[in-house]
Amino acid sequence: MVRSADGWDVDTMQGAVLLSDTCNLDLSRTTHHLPPPQYCSISSYCKKYGVVFLSIISETKSPVSTFPKKWPENIGMPAFTTSETMQPTYDFETAPQLDVLIIPGGKGVFDPEPANVGKPNPAVVDPIVKFIMAQYPKLKYLFTVCTGSGIASQSGLLDGKKATAFKGAWKVIPLWRPQVQWIPKARWVVDGNVWTSSGVCSGTDLMFGFVKQIHGEKIAKDIAVWMEYNRHDDPDVDPFGVDDS
Repeated sequence: MVRSADGWDVDTMQGAVLLSDTCNLDLSRTTHHLPPPQYCSISSYCKKYGVVFLSIISETKSPVSTFPKKWPENIGMPAFTTSETMQPTYDFETAPQLDVLIIPGGKGVFDPEPANVGKPNPAVVDPIVKFIMAQYPKLKYLFTVCTGSGIASQSGLLDGKKATAFKGAWKVIPLWRPQVQWIPKARWVVDGNVWTSSGVCSGTDLMFGFVKQIHGEKIAKDIAVWMEYNRHDDPDVDPFGVDDS
C-alpha cells in the first residue's frame, strides 16, 4: 500500500451523509471536482496514491429528496419548488467503516416547528449524530460544510476544537454547542482531523486545501485550472465573516 506524505493510506473509503432538504452543492462541490476527460487525466497522475471509493449514506436506502418534508410555517412555501433526488449507497446500519466522512448542511437541520425556530431538528440531526459517533473512532478525517458543523457539534466531538459554519446561520449555530470554539471569520478551519467550512462554496476551497495537504500544491493547482476555478487558498481570508465581538 502506498502512503501519502502524512503517512495514511489513500486507498480510502469516503462517505457523504445525505439528509432531507440538504443543499446538494454542499456534496457535489466537495466530492465531484472533475468532468470525465479531466478526471481521467488527473486520476492517472494520482494513480500511485490509490483509489477513493465514495459512498452516499442516509438513514434509509430509499431515494432522498432535497425538498423539505415540512416547510417551517413562519416562512411559508418557497417560490421555487424544484428539487433533486439522490439514491444512497448505504444506510446508517449497513455502511462500512469509512476513512473520510463528509457532513453537508441545509435547511433540513433546523426544527420546522415555529416554537423551535433556529434549534436542531432532532428527526434529522439525531440519527446523523449517532452515525458520526460510531464512525469517528476509526475515521482519518471528518469534513463538514455549511450548517453541517452544527450537526457534528451535537456529538460533542468538536468540544474544545476550533470550527466554523455558514455565516448566514451564525446567530444560531454557535448556540447549539457553546463548548466549540466557533471562528466567525474563516473560510474553513482545521483542528486535528476535523475540517469545517463556512457556506456552500467554501466547501470547495476546503477540499482544495485538503488535496494540497495530501497530494501537494501542483495537483491542487492542476485541478483548479482544469475546472477554471479561482481558488481561495487562505482559510483565514473570509469576505463573508461576521463581527462576533
